[in-house]
Amino acid sequence: MFKTLFFIGFGGFLGAICRFLVINYLKGKWNKLFLPTIIVNISGSFILGVLAETVGSSSIYTFLGIGFLGAYTTFSTLVVEACKLYNLGRKKDCVIYLVASFIGGIIFCLIGVLVGKLIH
Repeated sequence: MFKTLFFIGFGGFLGAICRFLVINYLKGKWNKLFLPTIIVNISGSFILGVLAETVGSSSIYTFLGIGFLGAYTTFSTLVVEACKLYNLGRKKDCVIYLVASFIGGIIFCLIGVLVGKLIH
C-alpha cells in the first residue's frame, strides 16, 4: 500500500510541476485564456489512452496514469476558466471551450488507445 501511495504522490508532484511549466510557457506564446488548458487536458487524455492500452493495471499506470496525469490534467481548472469566460460575457467562447475540451479529450483519448494498440 505504501508503494502505491508513493507512486501516486510522486507522480502527482511531477504532474503538477509539468502542468505549471507547460501552461505558463503556452500563456507566454498565446494571449488566450483557455487554449493552454485545452492543450494540457487533450494531451493528457491522449497519453492516458495510450497507457490504458499498453500498461494496463500496473505500477507504471499508477505512477503515470493516476499520479502524474491526475495532477497534470484537472477538471477544476477547466470549470474555473469556463466560469471566467461566462462572467466576462464571452458566452460563445465558453461554449467553444467546453465543447473543445470534452470532445477533444474523448477524441484524443480514443486516438491514444489506437496508438497504444499499435505499440502493444
